[in-house]
Amino acid sequence: MREALEFIFTDGMLMQHCQHWDLNNDGIITRDEFEADPKGIRRLIPNVGFEAFDPDGDGAYTSQDRRELSKPITDAIKACDWEAIYAYLKPIAGVELPDGWLEDHFAHLPTWAFLSQLDVPVGVFHREADFSTPVEGARALERMALAEGKTNFEFNYYAGLGHDLGAVEYFRTGVLPEPHREMFQYIQRLIRV
Repeated sequence: MREALEFIFTDGMLMQHCQHWDLNNDGIITRDEFEADPKGIRRLIPNVGFEAFDPDGDGAYTSQDRRELSKPITDAIKACDWEAIYAYLKPIAGVELPDGWLEDHFAHLPTWAFLSQLDVPVGVFHREADFSTPVEGARALERMALAEGKTNFEFNYYAGLGHDLGAVEYFRTGVLPEPHREMFQYIQRLIRV
């Protein structure tokens, strides 16, 4: 959870902003791109200028800028300053966060500590444009599985898709997105075994 939160407030947030303003898809937002505002996002933040995203004033909103802007929350995360972290999270959480939720999640062992013990099939389906969970976490699990010779893992990655793996499209079109079809096919293969 610690790594996920740091990602959400740094690279994940920049990825989200790039979807709005990075016209040339280079991972950097220039003043011109921000002002072009092709999706009309700036109307939601009418009193926020480009300077708010460019603390070093070099005319480009970069990963380094995002890290500088997010430093108060990432410092709180590193220090396990629960009060400060909850102060950031509670207003933006989609659900009420129960007492002790962060403390519990931060105390968990790394995911591999649990997964490495499994001999049952494990399917990992991850999106590369996820603002909430870095794809590097799944790739690290894949490297660990390979290093330990684990053959019960299957890893699937999807470029250009966010956290929902395209599920929103299902509600728009009625067509199940490819990642979801692949998950169901994976389950069907397991059932046949």
